[in-house]
Parts: sequence; C-alpha cells; structure tokens
Amino acid sequence: MDATSAQAPAPQSLVSQQPPRLLENQFSIKEAFMSTDLLSVRDAAKRLAVHPKTVRALIHRGELRAVRPLGKMLRIPIAELDRWIHSQLTGDQK
Repeated sequence: MDATSAQAPAPQSLVSQQPPRLLENQFSIKEAFMSTDLLSVRDAAKRLAVHPKTVRALIHRGELRAVRPLGKMLRIPIAELDRWIHSQLTGDQK
C-alpha cells in the first residue's frame, strides 16, 4: 500500500447542504435581505399599534410574511408590512 491509497476520508461539511425549510408565508432569507430592511415582531407591532402576539398570529395565519434569519427569531420586511397595511385599507387579500 502506498501513501496515496491510504488517505483519510474527507471531513464532512459543518454547513448543511439543504436550504432552510420555509413556511408558505415566509420569504427566503436572501430575498428578504436583498430587497428590504427588516423589523422585529415588536417593532412591527409598534408600527401597527397592536400587541406582538397579534403580529405573530398574522404570520401564522399566512396574512403577513416573515423570515427566520436565526433559529426562532422572526423578522418582517418593511415592504411586506406596507403591503399588508395596503391590503387592509383597500380590501385586497393578496
């Protein structure tokens, strides 16, 4: 056996090869960061003058889209919040 045939196996990558799983009402992280600034749930709630639980409920019902950049942390793109406000004012449910 020579030295080239007894190589150690290549180390496995520490980074997952699969993209993060998104819910239907979530932006991809790349899409969110490329296009807009992001708000925390608390900041979005302040802008809407509602409780943060209300914002989370809108996200979970699919009425407001969000991104999870790290773990369980939710962020809402400002453009998405504006879209939701406009839909409420005009009656559009897009």
